[in-house]
Amino acid sequence: MSVPYSLRTAPPPWGGPTALTRTPAIRVRPAWQQHVLSTIAHRSGAGDGRAVQAVGFADMAGFTELSRQMAPDELTRLIRCFEHQAVETVVAHGGRVVKFIGDEAMYVAGTVGAAVDIALTLGDRLAATELAVQLHCGVAYGPTVSVGGDVFGHTVNVASRLTDVARRNSVVVTRAAAQMLDGRADLRTRRVLHLAELKGVGRTPMVSVSRREGGRSPRT
Repeated sequence: MSVPYSLRTAPPPWGGPTALTRTPAIRVRPAWQQHVLSTIAHRSGAGDGRAVQAVGFADMAGFTELSRQMAPDELTRLIRCFEHQAVETVVAHGGRVVKFIGDEAMYVAGTVGAAVDIALTLGDRLAATELAVQLHCGVAYGPTVSVGGDVFGHTVNVASRLTDVARRNSVVVTRAAAQMLDGRADLRTRRVLHLAELKGVGRTPMVSVSRREGGRSPRT
């Protein structure tokens, strides 16, 4: 479901300037509160350990060219919009934002379906902004290791490399992960015919995932 969001008029996630000048406490939106608390807990070591989960990357397409054309304040608003929408979307689908890497967000979720829903919903929301930002995303599923809030392992590498080869406005998953989407009538999967040679991973069968016309994420 597309959610209009204006880069010029929308306040930052912690509230507008008046939230700082008129009240002694900063009002934090629920999604950001959950994100901050989760980040603190994981960085303190509470979430350290092994887990089998989905890892996703969402990258803004054409960001280098955009950054050349935009004034510094416009670029700042773009990044804040991206981060705001990413946190809201990931938290709404039960995931966790691991970190932001420039124009890219890394997140984890319990299932492939949730990770794909995050990528598709975030893409819809950003496409609805005045800049019509496009994403290319990759999702992988498998064992991971969490240390100090960050997530490591082969699954992370696969998701990152899938994002590198994904086209604009697309979400790409491994074929093994795509099998976990069986039964999702709202999604359309299409096998990528060629085997991509992913750096540090090797030849990998891939599937492109999109939302069927009229399809909606279970959480939207």
